[in-house]
Amino acid sequence: MPFYGDNLRLLRVFAKKTQLQLAQEVSVSEAAIWQFERGKEPTDTILDALGIVLKVDREFFCARLADELTERNCNFRKGSTSVEKVRKRVLAQGTLFSYVASHIRGQHKLALPPFDVPTISSTIAEIESAADHCRKHWGLGDGPISNMARVLENAGIMITRLRNDESAKLDAFSHRGERDALSFVGLHQAQGSTSRTRFDYAHELAHLVLHKD
Repeated sequence: MPFYGDNLRLLRVFAKKTQLQLAQEVSVSEAAIWQFERGKEPTDTILDALGIVLKVDREFFCARLADELTERNCNFRKGSTSVEKVRKRVLAQGTLFSYVASHIRGQHKLALPPFDVPTISSTIAEIESAADHCRKHWGLGDGPISNMARVLENAGIMITRLRNDESAKLDAFSHRGERDALSFVGLHQAQGSTSRTRFDYAHELAHLVLHKD
C-alpha cells in the first residue's frame, strides 16, 4: 500500500506538535520525521508508533486525502490577526474534516443535500440585491431567518467547529469545494454569543456566494 507523507504532516500540525516533538514521542530522529513527511516510507514498527501517537489507524497514512486546503482556496476574515501557525492548524483541520465527511458519504452512502449556492458577482452597492436574490432562491421570504445553520446545511454546506485556541483571533473561515468536493464553514468555538454565531454563518455564506474564486 502507498504511504502519503502529507497525511502525516497534516495530522502533526493538527495535533500541535513540532517535528522534534513527534520524533521524540516515536523514538526516531527529527530528520526521519522530515523525510517521512516528504514521502519516505517508515518501517511497520514506526508506522504503528505514529498511529498510536497521532490516534489513527495505520491505514490512514495509506489513504489519499481530498485536495489540501490552503489560504488561496479558503476565505478568512479580513483583518484576522491569527498567527501563521494557527492558520496552518485550521487549514489542516479543514482538510481532515473534508476527508472524514467524504469517507462517510462514500463508504456509508450518506445522502447529503446537493450544493446549491448561487454565484453572484456584486459591488458593494449591489450587496442588498444579492441578498434578496439568495432569499428568493432558497424560499426564505422577507422576514427574520429562524435558523441560519439550517440554511447552510440545506444548501449543501457542512458546518464544523474550530478547535478552541485562546491564541487564535480567527472567528471563522469557509471553503467552496470544486467539482464534487465538499463545501463547508468552520466557526471558532469561543464566541459566547448566539447572535454572533448567526452573524458568522451569514457572513461566511456571503463569502461562498460572492467569492467563487
